[in-house]
Amino acid sequence: MGLLEGPEADFGPDESPAAEWRSDFGSVSLTKGLVPAGGGGCTITILLFAIGMQTVPRRILIVRPSALGDVCRTVPVLWSLRAAFPSATIDWVVEDTWSDAIRFHPALDSAIPFPKRALAAFWRHPRALWQSVQWGLDLRRRRYDLVIDAQGLARSGLMSLVSGASVRVGHRRAHEFSWLGATLRVEGADSGHTVDRMLRLVEAIGVAPQHTMDLSVGAAHIEWWLAQRASRTIDRPY
Repeated sequence: MGLLEGPEADFGPDESPAAEWRSDFGSVSLTKGLVPAGGGGCTITILLFAIGMQTVPRRILIVRPSALGDVCRTVPVLWSLRAAFPSATIDWVVEDTWSDAIRFHPALDSAIPFPKRALAAFWRHPRALWQSVQWGLDLRRRRYDLVIDAQGLARSGLMSLVSGASVRVGHRRAHEFSWLGATLRVEGADSGHTVDRMLRLVEAIGVAPQHTMDLSVGAAHIEWWLAQRASRTIDRPY
């Protein structure tokens, strides 16, 4: 029996996960995420149980620290998770340099800034080492139960491992041995377009992919742009 195959759960008319989680999130239907990837016939609840998760995830972490373009291309993973788990807390580890790209997104609860430059010399400076340890302890204290390592490098694999989540999803053939930090290693997630590779990670836990790449900006940024537009008399489209 394949990973995404299995018997249909026997739920009553008001007892299915879809009934419990049904809602709308912007233009994305939240019930879509409860359809197993590839139509395998296994409910998301049974699949999560099969990979070691005893309950529906309540605290989810996306690990994709860099770079700017790849961070933006990871937004479909965020949309997919939010559609499947509308009540969950979903956070995202992202380099502090790029955090503004996603921290205002309506599907995200918190962007966790990773101070890459400040911690880069941890192996040479005791203070940087101590700050790295403190950062890792703070991540672990958040008690995530599901982590998606969408980066697939040593640093992201270590973050995934440090989180202490019971289910950590990553690429089976990821670089720099980052797969060591994963409890669920997804085959075939190392080929094709970057977005498709990342979406295979959430499909592996039964989440239907949402191909939505909408980004959001904060009110202060909008005000800045309107002021710039007025001061530079930009009053027409390109």
